Amino acid sequence: MINSEILMIILFLNYVSSTDIDNQTEFQERIVWGQYVYTAGAYPYYMSLLLPDREDQNKYIANCGGSLVESRMVVTAAHCLMNPSANKLYRIFPNYRNTPFIEKNDLFFKISRYVVHPDFDFKVQPFSAHDIAVILMDQPYPGVTLTIPAKSPAICTETKLMGFGIDEYSGDPDRMKEATVLTLTDRECSMLLSKYEYSPGNNFCTINIQGSAGCVGDSGGPLVWENPKNNKTYLFGVVSAGRGHPCHRNPETIFVDVSKHKDFLSSAIYQLKRDELRSDQIEYI
Repeated sequence: MINSEILMIILFLNYVSSTDIDNQTEFQERIVWGQYVYTAGAYPYYMSLLLPDREDQNKYIANCGGSLVESRMVVTAAHCLMNPSANKLYRIFPNYRNTPFIEKNDLFFKISRYVVHPDFDFKVQPFSAHDIAVILMDQPYPGVTLTIPAKSPAICTETKLMGFGIDEYSGDPDRMKEATVLTLTDRECSMLLSKYEYSPGNNFCTINIQGSAGCVGDSGGPLVWENPKNNKTYLFGVVSAGRGHPCHRNPETIFVDVSKHKDFLSSAIYQLKRDELRSDQIEYI
């Protein structure tokens, strides 16, 4: 039998999808399993972490996402930085054209330094609890930055998820996809997810009736919300994990709650700036 609280979530999501929306068709088309992004200048704070294509070393493919929070600071998932050899190869690529492909005259960046949350451990479940890190880029990028929120998102906040991860057909998209998803409470996420996947108090999860979710390649990317009162865009979450593959069978996405890690972010940014000032020159990893 379906748990009554989970049933209420499903009923509520169905209610939201069919009421209080001026153009229901437009809303549905925007979020079904994620839609391609064609708007020029969309998500200017999104940063792709690209690695060389194994089949063609002159090309790069999206491995993770990240968010610009200061001109040289990118927030991403800690597990994206687990391989020191790969970290040296990363190219951090701004979202110029909603595609992950570097063209001839494009500006991209390398990792100068990074700080991983001290409690992150990929071998301890759930590793998503503190799956967050800050990267110092080798050069500043004068792009739009996201704001770190003071508190977690309210239940059923409409938030935006975007990235270049594997789609529902297990393909690597050559264009960014986006989805509108709703945030759930700790209790609701704990009912939907196991203790090996989800850490109450450190994570939150999202869902929608279409099953839109993050997948392989979306890790480290942002979950954002734009406040209509001050026009600021807030970084509510960092994608940590979906629920296995194929992704279209699992509609939940697990995020690191940025507001619960704001002290770490402040400390990491301070540390990276301090270490940079102490150096005579940038030390590339």
